[in-house]
Amino acid sequence: MSKRILIVDDEPDSSLAFKKILETNGFKEQVDTYNEPLLALQNFKAGIYGLLIIDVAMPVIDGFKLYQQIKQIDNKPKVLFATAYYVHYDVLRGYFPIEDKNNEIEEILGDTGGRFIRKPIDIETLIRRVRSELNYGEIRSRYLMECNSYNTCNNYNEHLRNHTAFLLK
Repeated sequence: MSKRILIVDDEPDSSLAFKKILETNGFKEQVDTYNEPLLALQNFKAGIYGLLIIDVAMPVIDGFKLYQQIKQIDNKPKVLFATAYYVHYDVLRGYFPIEDKNNEIEEILGDTGGRFIRKPIDIETLIRRVRSELNYGEIRSRYLMECNSYNTCNNYNEHLRNHTAFLLK
């Protein structure tokens, strides 16, 4: 999976802050930003990004709709939704009523906040969340390869917790 990060936020100050923080903390030349969601969608290419950070409330197209359309191009990148609002999922869902045939958005909203970051976010939390999202897939793949090699797949969740603890520090 690619390690590039795409940030889409209609507020130039927010997208620039995210980019600067990430680039000065290990993601140099790996971050692309767009302040216009439709332009981000128009230029989006499959196989480039490992993580999307998308603002929820944007004019023209909200973050959920943008994510749904991006997933039609490439469903592999992880996503974090950025919002300046306190996240109450039922209310948030009401503000962004969209057709959700595959329950993608409901799954995200039901993720007890795991897919949301609240702006402003402190630097350490942002870096930890990004590293966690980008490394989770690699850790899972390595574990599954080990399982197939050694037939030791008894408790995947316990194994994953033990091997990802360093990401949450």
